[in-house]
Amino acid sequence: MRKRRSYLASLVVTLTVMTVPVLSDQKQSSTQSPSELQAKSILKNMSECLAHADRFSVTIRDGYDLVQEPEQKIEFGELRLVTVSRPDRLRRFDRLRIEVERSDGKKDLVIFDGKDMTIYTANHNIYAVASRQGTLDQSIKYALDNLKIRMPLAVMFLSTLPSELDNLGVSADYVKKQL
Repeated sequence: MRKRRSYLASLVVTLTVMTVPVLSDQKQSSTQSPSELQAKSILKNMSECLAHADRFSVTIRDGYDLVQEPEQKIEFGELRLVTVSRPDRLRRFDRLRIEVERSDGKKDLVIFDGKDMTIYTANHNIYAVASRQGTLDQSIKYALDNLKIRMPLAVMFLSTLPSELDNLGVSADYVKKQL
């Protein structure tokens, strides 16, 4: 359990740091520092762990800016509790639960239970249900693409996380060992 928390914490930090596209693996390996090679190895192991985990949850503190007129930035913040459950011998369906509390006090809830996607806004007592059978990966992509739901670090919840990271072609660096 402690190892999994360490992996998850390191993954969030590493995903935040990764930003530089990489052209090819051969060219990249000759210019990578030992700490970058170590970071990529750790990232690969963490992505495999999350992609195959039956169940995990993560708390995300998220901040973002919106540009208002005239060129004024306003910062918003959110606290998200995300729980992912994949099928096993007891659960037949993928499940996803996202609880959001914004800095202005507004609360939202998104639930996918393998059959339906439910979205609830507590402050306005409004909810919507869309029939959405399929995998968790399909539902996350549907929520992002069709429903335009903000889902920071959504790639982290996909069962295809390891290949998604390979496709992103990113740079990483090992900063500090988690105790």
